[in-house]
Amino acid sequence: MRLLLKDHEQHEGELLVQARRQVPKEVSQFLERLVSDEMPDQHASFFANLPYVAVAALDAEGRPWTTLLVADPAAGAPMVRVTLPDTLEARSSLPQDDPFARCMQVKESKDSNKLFAMLGVDFTNRRRNKAAGVVTEYKGTAAAFSMTLVTTENLGNCPKYITLRDLEHCRRQPETIVNAWHDDKGASIASCLDTIAQASSIFLATKHVDKKAERSDVGLNHRGGAPGFVRVYADEAGQWHLVIPDYSGNRFYQSLGNIQTDGQAGVLFPNFQTGDMCHVTGKAVNLFDEEAAALMPGMSLITKVEITGVVFIKGGLNLAQTSPDTFSPYNPQVKYLAHESAAAASMLNPSNTATLVSIHPVSSTSAEFTFELDTPVPPFPPGACIVLSFAHTIQRNYSHMNERKPQALNDDYIRTWTISAVKDNQITCTIKKVSSGAISPLLHSLTRTNPLPRLRLPCLGISSNFSCFNDDGTVPKKMLWIAGGVGLTPFLAFHQAIVARNIETDITLLFAYSGDDHRLLDPILRSGRVSVIAFTSSGKSEKNPAVSTVARRMRAADLAPFSDRQAYLCGPATLSANVNTWLQDAGCPGVHQEKFTF
Repeated sequence: MRLLLKDHEQHEGELLVQARRQVPKEVSQFLERLVSDEMPDQHASFFANLPYVAVAALDAEGRPWTTLLVADPAAGAPMVRVTLPDTLEARSSLPQDDPFARCMQVKESKDSNKLFAMLGVDFTNRRRNKAAGVVTEYKGTAAAFSMTLVTTENLGNCPKYITLRDLEHCRRQPETIVNAWHDDKGASIASCLDTIAQASSIFLATKHVDKKAERSDVGLNHRGGAPGFVRVYADEAGQWHLVIPDYSGNRFYQSLGNIQTDGQAGVLFPNFQTGDMCHVTGKAVNLFDEEAAALMPGMSLITKVEITGVVFIKGGLNLAQTSPDTFSPYNPQVKYLAHESAAAASMLNPSNTATLVSIHPVSSTSAEFTFELDTPVPPFPPGACIVLSFAHTIQRNYSHMNERKPQALNDDYIRTWTISAVKDNQITCTIKKVSSGAISPLLHSLTRTNPLPRLRLPCLGISSNFSCFNDDGTVPKKMLWIAGGVGLTPFLAFHQAIVARNIETDITLLFAYSGDDHRLLDPILRSGRVSVIAFTSSGKSEKNPAVSTVARRMRAADLAPFSDRQAYLCGPATLSANVNTWLQDAGCPGVHQEKFTF
């Protein structure tokens, strides 16, 4: 006879979130067919062979906490094994102050059992499965314990947003740095900021407690993204919060549905390099649409956790990472909070509109797109970027997975392009066609349209973080510009301003290109003010006598003669990383590299 029969219908919180996100009603009905009370054989084998699992439980106040259990190779047996189709036995150990161990010490009422959730993630292949139910027996202490678990929910999950990494057992010496079980302001989180910033994999624990026991459960899910995807801040009252963006998923909204009804969450931030573990619990709320965007521009659904408890254990995880991280191709770019970035803040109230007025092809893959602004913008330094939103131009269709274009699932259709030329109220951007992109192919397709369609786009602002101009309008006496392909665009703006202001300066440009992108050089070559060395291993050679063309890739030795100059760098990631290293090794007095804040 089963201990507890679980009602697998989605509850009101899950349905409310689905309704807010305009999810078809049949999605919730589909989930019921995927969840099983008993653990499938494949899941049983998966957990038995996994040397680590995440688990979650509730403390005496009903707050969720989560941690990672690690198998001891010396035990000679699986950490988790299935003894009956719906029953598991688990054996492990934890640091003395680990929150899960403390939760297991809670004395439940005589007619209830401890709710638990378990999530297995194989970080070598992105496979994951989860289970939930009740803990019917717990023996031992944190140092060595065993549990009997009865599952009432078993479900497989998709591999999106999981970072690949190899892990091996490593016996560490745990040290409790923070044990703020109750922290009204959450200020103890300040000791954990580095751990949170490096995390590309976190675990989110939630709960739903219903009057009917068969509808109550603890939930545990993986959340992944680029390092720093979870933001942390203190509000004006000194209360600390976590902000977790919601990325495109299966649309069941089990975790967010639990938060919608019960308003609590526990989060684990593991550092697989150091073994440090940051456990957080707090009051949680989902923010939708305008309310979400006001806090995290570019997002329409986020979870904000008001921190009420923090436990930080240095060396609390007996795992060591033995490989580099391989991030998921589905990871969106990190979204910053409005107060963290002026560029992000400018997205809140777009007060300007950019109208496409002309297109001038430059090469087979690049063209100059000129936009006219309705409202003049304040002066900005050469090399600034314009931020345009295509969100109302592109029709979004839901897709659970998209192996061909994984980034499309969370695309906000906001684009940032360097301004290559300015004239009166018109701004020109040199934009390269990226065949796999959603926006640049659309723009380039307009080159074949006559007359040009009326394309009006919200201008979210002008962002400036890369310029060779000082605040007083001067530039260094000797400069080295290094660009790759369309990365030449900020230098086109630098050059235009230097010529217009008749500034005397010594400039050498090292330009790496392919195909016929040498045509991007034309505005610079016409002035004769810049010494140009072009590198190409596959493109057409520049015939202009003002250009010294080298038929190979750029090398460290090519930069050595210019190591005494202020260097400015913009190009593809690999070129930028190599050049930055070469310049640092050569003792370059200053290396300035273009960066985007979102």
